[in-house]
Amino acid sequence: MIPQRLATIPKGRREAFVVELRPFHGKPMVEVRLHRSGGRGMAPTASGIVVRPDLLAALAEVLLAAKAAVEAEGLIPDAGGAS
Repeated sequence: MIPQRLATIPKGRREAFVVELRPFHGKPMVEVRLHRSGGRGMAPTASGIVVRPDLLAALAEVLLAAKAAVEAEGLIPDAGGAS
């Protein structure tokens, strides 16, 4: 399996979350890792998670619930998109 970059989500001027489908211990996994810019461009940090594909739906559901909760608290504006 060749690693596939699925998304890069800017976190700030010097950091971004990188989402990749890649092998981990020989099995396909989805990795979400914080990358930080340095002397040679963006490099992965130790901060991240690796998720089995069969757990993605449950994780997505919880993240959408978290988004709704922080919107309800007024912590982020409702973008009018999927929630």
